[in-house]
Amino acid sequence: MKMYGIDIPQDISKMSFKKEEMKMKVALKGSYSQLMKISIVDNCPILYLIQHIQKYAFFSGHDNHCTVLGWKAIQHAMKNGMNGRLPPVVAILATSLAKQGKVKTAQEIGNVSLALCELFPNDIDASALSRLMIHGTVMTVIQPFHISTEPLLQVHKDLKLTGGMTEALLGSMLSYFER
Repeated sequence: MKMYGIDIPQDISKMSFKKEEMKMKVALKGSYSQLMKISIVDNCPILYLIQHIQKYAFFSGHDNHCTVLGWKAIQHAMKNGMNGRLPPVVAILATSLAKQGKVKTAQEIGNVSLALCELFPNDIDASALSRLMIHGTVMTVIQPFHISTEPLLQVHKDLKLTGGMTEALLGSMLSYFER
């Protein structure tokens, strides 16, 4: 990550977390909808790398790392442009914040993630992963689960089409059946 100019501390104290949170608020000028204004670029490998590291941080219970990785990815995209990998990063960030009890912020970020997916209609797997994270976690906290069943079934179908995303496909099935 340092090769790309992104420094992620091994241990994130409350102070460093707050510092990163303030940097993010300043960069966004108070609203995650600013992400819709980021220019689109063809290739941004750092977002792909961050997405995978962030996903592993989330599933291994390192919520602060997951959140900070999301913020760092957004800051990188704001400077260098985004590709279809930003929506899943934003979705994982929303899920992490929902898990931390910041539901209102998670809902805002989740809605932005879904809107970002529309900017990349040909990136089916990134869109499906984003919708899986948002409808399978964030939305089920703020609305009745049955409202998310159709989007989750569509995620399952889209992930079957893309192939190679076995863990996400199984996750979408589990999210659908466990409720």
